[in-house]
Amino acid sequence: MFLENSFDIKDTDKEDVKMSKQKMNDINKEITDYQIKKSQIDTIYQKVKTKEDLEQAQELVKPIIGEGEKSNMFLIKWNTISRIEKEIEILHDEIVKDKIRADDMRSEANLVKDSETKAAAMGKVTDIQNRIADKNKKILDKTKEFEELDKAHIKEIEVMKKDMNDYIKKISDSEQK
Repeated sequence: MFLENSFDIKDTDKEDVKMSKQKMNDINKEITDYQIKKSQIDTIYQKVKTKEDLEQAQELVKPIIGEGEKSNMFLIKWNTISRIEKEIEILHDEIVKDKIRADDMRSEANLVKDSETKAAAMGKVTDIQNRIADKNKKILDKTKEFEELDKAHIKEIEVMKKDMNDYIKKISDSEQK
């Protein structure tokens, strides 16, 4: 979008031009950090297999995204999107395991002659099926959240591009005078 890596702020610049240059420098730094560190976040989440791993991953991501005023808004959004995507994947894996458990329990129940034991086993199958239904609902909710955040992230980037074009125009106009 622009050729310079950073915009030199001169004492002779008007206040709005100084502000535009500073904003461009800040945005450029955040975008550069985002491009570099996004893959670090992805790598952390690729290793996650369980909910417990997910909690540990959050701690590993904190220094990457920064804290307070030093945090990168692009990385914060990407972290949230990546975390939700991994939560959905974990839920899918848990459903597969639960379906296997339910099938095993159903098979065992069919082999049992005692009606009480058979009823207890089928009760466990029902519990597992209820757990699967709850997880399916969570997946739907998380998928909706993921899609909304992803759309918002894309829209935010589009707005940022427009803002950058406006800043570049101000800077160019001031340099042509």
